[in-house]
Amino acid sequence: AALPLGGLFGLNPNLPFLKGLFDAREALMLHAVATPYRERSHFDGQDVLENGTPSPNGSGTGWLNRAAALLPSAGPARGRDLFACGATVPLVMRGPAPVMSWSPGNLRAPLDDTVMRLERLYGERDPALLAALTESNRLDAMLPEGGQAVGGPGRIYATLAAAAGRMLARPDGPRIATLALDGWDTHAAEGPASGHLAHLLKALDDALAALKAELGPAWGDTVVAVATEFGRTAHANGTDGTDHGTAAAAFLAGGAVAGGR
Repeated sequence: AALPLGGLFGLNPNLPFLKGLFDAREALMLHAVATPYRERSHFDGQDVLENGTPSPNGSGTGWLNRAAALLPSAGPARGRDLFACGATVPLVMRGPAPVMSWSPGNLRAPLDDTVMRLERLYGERDPALLAALTESNRLDAMLPEGGQAVGGPGRIYATLAAAAGRMLARPDGPRIATLALDGWDTHAAEGPASGHLAHLLKALDDALAALKAELGPAWGDTVVAVATEFGRTAHANGTDGTDHGTAAAAFLAGGAVAGGR
């Protein structure tokens, strides 16, 4: 039931939105992509992918942050060109360029009276805390109401993607955002049609749809890169899963991509 891409290759049927982007020439499929890393540690492989060197310890900063630090300033972005969606700032975003971060939570929003009291307290006692509170209030005003992410990976990832899209679409917002979806280490019961892998691929597809919807007209100026640290074997193992391989598929999507190939 693979979605045909013309010729030899096809997409998993849980990626219909990505297939639509391909048909609209807004997605480019890259087969058998790999970094120079040839070991089997997810952590080291991820560091190579994110630091942009051949070695897991090649740099303490990320290639995306280093690139952003070299870009000319664009518009009223307030110097904050990078936006990390998730609980931590990934290595690819760490470095000299300033980064703001946001993660959805399940706590109730504080009362306005509480915020005012904290602002008064921090203004008298701790300027650093006041600056952090002011920044968080500014982000809350920009992002989806409530900012909660509950449910399976699809709901959580779509929440992050929607937040990234809303921020990137703002004239005074960041220019670059990152988000991560974990759980792809499918050694057993991989389930590409209706199991774990199928759910993850659907989550990725839904996230791309949410990102495009929130970006609006800014989608035409956007490039989205989807990549993983290393691939899986083509041969299934004895537990209906796949083991660590070398290369994987990668995708480029967006209105600025010459896709359909």
